[in-house]
Amino acid sequence: MRLTASQFQRTAWFITSTLCLVAVLVFLQGIDWDLSRLSAYKLFPLFGLLAFSIFLSHYIVSVLRQVLGMEKGLTKQYFKITSWVALAVLLLHPSLLIGRLFLDGFGPPPGSFLNNYVDPMLKWAALLGTLSFFLFLSYELTRFDIGKRWKPWLQALSDLAMVLILIHGFALGQHLQSGWFRVVWIFYAIILLSCLMYQYFHNFKQMNNRTIKEKT
Repeated sequence: MRLTASQFQRTAWFITSTLCLVAVLVFLQGIDWDLSRLSAYKLFPLFGLLAFSIFLSHYIVSVLRQVLGMEKGLTKQYFKITSWVALAVLLLHPSLLIGRLFLDGFGPPPGSFLNNYVDPMLKWAALLGTLSFFLFLSYELTRFDIGKRWKPWLQALSDLAMVLILIHGFALGQHLQSGWFRVVWIFYAIILLSCLMYQYFHNFKQMNNRTIKEKT
């Protein structure tokens, strides 16, 4: 069944809203639904979950649009709004932790969280998170003329960052060590990898078709 333009737009917003709602629910469950004792240490994981949820919904919506043969312009406003929201929560995720650690006298990053917050055996996972954070930020260059020419490469780095965040979450995520959300996270991993496989196959197919046309 082919969706109308408005139906597809509503579907895109529904997907993003649903994934964000799941993130909020698992966060609330993790703090026993008690908002009276919130701190930066308890709150910062929520923004990481929200950032990943929005980014994942972008992959789902993009692939769904291509599968359904919908015009790219239909999701322009959706991506514009959700991308800014994703950037905001992405910045808040480490900023809350780093800021709180600094105020508590643990100094600047990365030593503050590597030496005083993260288990010594899991420093590698924290570094993966740091790397993915900067890879995500590099994609923001595509908003400007200087980055548009490098968009395919920056997109590939962003794809890599998503995979790294999956690993980062499995290792360090407070809500991923046990319980139902660990199963959901595995499901998210399957969805993301499926989207990436489809996208790269689609891009390769388009590139191959252009090459054939140029030779004929």
